[in-house]
Amino acid sequence: GRRMAPMREAFLRGLALVYAVAFASFYVQYDGLLGHDGLLPADAWLASQVPPGARDASPLALYARVVPTFAWARAWLGCSTDQLHRGVALGGALFGALVSVAAVPTSSLAFLALQLGYLSCVSVGQTFFSFQWDALLLEVGAAAVLYAAPLGRAARLGSSFAPAAWLLRFILFKLMLMAGLVKLQSRCATWTALSALDYHFATQCLPTPLAWLMHSLPPPLLRLGVGLTLVIEIAAPFLLLAPHVAARRVGGALQLCLQALISASGNYAFFNALTALLALPCCEADAPAGWCQHTHARDPPGHLLRAAGARAFRLARSAEAWVAFAIGFVGASAGAMLELGWWEPAGGPPA
Repeated sequence: GRRMAPMREAFLRGLALVYAVAFASFYVQYDGLLGHDGLLPADAWLASQVPPGARDASPLALYARVVPTFAWARAWLGCSTDQLHRGVALGGALFGALVSVAAVPTSSLAFLALQLGYLSCVSVGQTFFSFQWDALLLEVGAAAVLYAAPLGRAARLGSSFAPAAWLLRFILFKLMLMAGLVKLQSRCATWTALSALDYHFATQCLPTPLAWLMHSLPPPLLRLGVGLTLVIEIAAPFLLLAPHVAARRVGGALQLCLQALISASGNYAFFNALTALLALPCCEADAPAGWCQHTHARDPPGHLLRAAGARAFRLARSAEAWVAFAIGFVGASAGAMLELGWWEPAGGPPA
């Protein structure tokens, strides 16, 4: 059978590696931040979250109703909260690295395990693990469970589950559009005057050695950089939802370039790598390879019927793409106008 689409394979391998990095980061920081003698002990915090009437509830009930963490099973497993989370983090790092180099990294079960493991860790992270990149990894991980296939059977298919691919594309669209609109919504003069990069490289948390070189660029180039950033974050994301793969690939390439430049000038953990990975499903064609073969009058009736079905399938995919594009464009435009105060729904603003 055919192997999976290259973009899809690269996305799944890359996401597994991002999980490995995220789990490893959690592991090395756990004792100092969340351990029993850490700044915000996880065991004490979990105890404070249990309602008085649920002290005797089962681990499954506490997982579903209070906090989705494996720590509720610590008594059943015969270990402490710290031991359990260190074990989950270390196991997740090793498993993620293994999946990233596996021969067929497409099993939904593997990504479901990574998703549940990281959710368990982040759920007790409190202030230290409530950042945008942690939420984004959980969001992308949930979609990746659908984007992969049960027991790796999609390795023989040329395309993935179409709704999951569009879901990943929409996640990147939403992320970048919101990143751009929040800059304008802030009404900060550094964005409206295109001078944000005059300060950005020198004031970011963890600049790289290249940040100094970028900070020293001529002011006109820095102004151009701000302008291009706004274009890539506000206008270009609509290409990610375009019905045709060529337009989506242009939008994905623009996002990849932006993330590469951000990574070159600053250290934002796995955030930029994860965002860049989201551009890969945008570059994937929806029509399965090998389903578009030409037919001839001499072909057997069964072959002609399969070809007709394949063409109908392609038309349905095209209609689905146009609907997704229209919904995304209208929804994002309405949200942008609401946020910027350009439009109010009937009845005025909420009380």
